Amino acid sequence: MILRNNGGELHRFVSKLTSESDYFVEIVSDREGSKRVRRLFGKSQETDEILLNAIVRRFIDIMTGKYSYLVAITAFKVSESFELVSLTLRDALYFASDKIGCIALNQIITESNDIFRYEFFYEISENADWLSMDDSGNFVVQHVLNFHDLEYTNLVAFRLYGYYVELSSQRRGSYIVEKILESGSMIALDLVVSELMECGGFTLWRLAQDAFGNYVVQKALRVTRRQGRVDLFFGLVKKFKLLPFLDLLRRSHHGRNIAAIIDSTIV
Repeated sequence: MILRNNGGELHRFVSKLTSESDYFVEIVSDREGSKRVRRLFGKSQETDEILLNAIVRRFIDIMTGKYSYLVAITAFKVSESFELVSLTLRDALYFASDKIGCIALNQIITESNDIFRYEFFYEISENADWLSMDDSGNFVVQHVLNFHDLEYTNLVAFRLYGYYVELSSQRRGSYIVEKILESGSMIALDLVVSELMECGGFTLWRLAQDAFGNYVVQKALRVTRRQGRVDLFFGLVKKFKLLPFLDLLRRSHHGRNIAAIIDSTIV
């Protein structure tokens, strides 16, 4: 029927398919059902509108379903609907903290034009502190940082100031801190490294030996050295920070790379 693309037949079929919201959600939540509904998009403007209205009626349910979110993404790609963007913005933080919704949100952000994308950037950046601590929200913060927009990278960096030591010892959190260090923003670099410098030498040593934190410390040392920020580099290495623990770091599985960076610089 889809291949024949008979306008009247297709219109009646899509109308019937979407007439009951619960039934429509059940269909698009099924792997095969989702795949076949997606094939209906782009056949005619009328049927696209009918499908779009059905998605809008149960937008949150569809955006957070394992297979159904793909239907919403397809609808957005085909229609570039202002209404879908507005609804996503309205519930952006809810989607960001949902294990499926965060995937859907990231795809909507990628597909949005610059004006709407910056709206998403602002919303995520303003809430980067708690989102970074959330298993799902963390991926959305990383996604925003992947666009390398300095304004929003700096906004995220300011929101996370005071959390860098804690984030660095977490698997997903350490990814965020590394991305901020690598962003090219001098403001963000100052914020991260200054917090690492302010923590006690013992805390920094423990972070340097941590399974995830050691990568953050390595990144901080490499970036500050590459950027010629001698003040920050030696602020991490100085007498009461990493230097007293250098021998221990050399013998540590996770700390030996940090020791090698220090040794290659101070020799």
